[in-house]
Amino acid sequence: LDSSEFDVIVLGTGLPESILAAACSRSGRRVLHLDSRSYYGGNWASFSFSGLLSWVKEYQQSSDPEEESPKNLSWVAPGTLIK
Repeated sequence: LDSSEFDVIVLGTGLPESILAAACSRSGRRVLHLDSRSYYGGNWASFSFSGLLSWVKEYQQSSDPEEESPKNLSWVAPGTLIK
């Protein structure tokens, strides 16, 4: 990609970044909107149940198996008993 093809490059697909990209596009700017994640939405993303299971599986595969501390399991449902 040649950076001269775009007027604006927006990194991230969270709510603020998406609003900024949409506003720039509406005003006639050429926008490249990128995210390092495999899904859109950043901290505002929501998943279907199958999407959530895929994300958990991906998270578990990328985690250090030596590190099993519950403090790193921010996706554990509230009320879940952790021994």
